[in-house]
Amino acid sequence: YPSGAKIKLNFAINNFFMGSIIEVNQYTIDALFPLKLMVAVEGTAPIQRIEVIGNGAVIQTYEHEGDKPNRAAFCADIPNTGVNLSQTSRYYYIRAIQTDEHLAWSSPIWIDFQMNERQDLM
Repeated sequence: YPSGAKIKLNFAINNFFMGSIIEVNQYTIDALFPLKLMVAVEGTAPIQRIEVIGNGAVIQTYEHEGDKPNRAAFCADIPNTGVNLSQTSRYYYIRAIQTDEHLAWSSPIWIDFQMNERQDLM
């Protein structure tokens, strides 16, 4: 359903803001993790929860509680999910859901993994 609420949403990973493409290879991918997420939401109604979505799946959910029900801000660490997935491209975005069921979602941040034949070409 469409959401017409004017919800403000800011999202960054390792100081790369939404819409960014982070380019990595097999030599630089491990230094990226754990990913440092920064999220700030200013809603038009109380915020119920904020979801971190990675490659289309909800990987973390934050239930919002606090003295400012229409505002939420948090930082989180996302670990690497293992060797099998470490050398793959992926994307992350944020979805914020208010108690009135209006929602907002961020633009994704892409991690673009490309194998590099030579270490000195980082």
